[in-house]
Amino acid sequence: MSTLRKSAYVALILVLVLAAGPACKGEKKPVGTPIEDLIAAGKPPVVAGNMVKGMSPIAPTFTMTLTNASSSAISAVGGTVIFFDADGKALLDTITDAGYAEISAIEPGTAVELQIMTPNEKAVSGKWIIKDALYEKTNPMGKEYGTLSYKWSNPGYAAELEAEKAK
Repeated sequence: MSTLRKSAYVALILVLVLAAGPACKGEKKPVGTPIEDLIAAGKPPVVAGNMVKGMSPIAPTFTMTLTNASSSAISAVGGTVIFFDADGKALLDTITDAGYAEISAIEPGTAVELQIMTPNEKAVSGKWIIKDALYEKTNPMGKEYGTLSYKWSNPGYAAELEAEKAK
């Protein structure tokens, strides 16, 4: 093998070893977008998915996902649920506050599935408008001091809710 060809192989192997370095050390690649970046861009740290109607002998039951889009753990989410009839008209008697709080937080980049019921048999679709979310960040004093809770509030919550009610 020529000296030039050997040098090329050595360079290629060196590049591969250097590129794999952080992964070999067990360093995790951050999941989700930094929460500060989401807030600065006017985006929520957590996103409510579409509500899908399921089957239930008791009352109309809807399934939806709540996805953590941020790089911080989400420990609680509050908002308002509104349901709609087959014509897309808001069922005003179904508007209710709803929340999510669990012993374990929604980790960055993950989702939880929720089921929400309504007593109104006319409901065929629904929407959860997120009002606020509590998220955890490392204590500024250092990791050994644990995490602190912070609250994000949806600046467009009232407008979104009124727009859905008007449908």
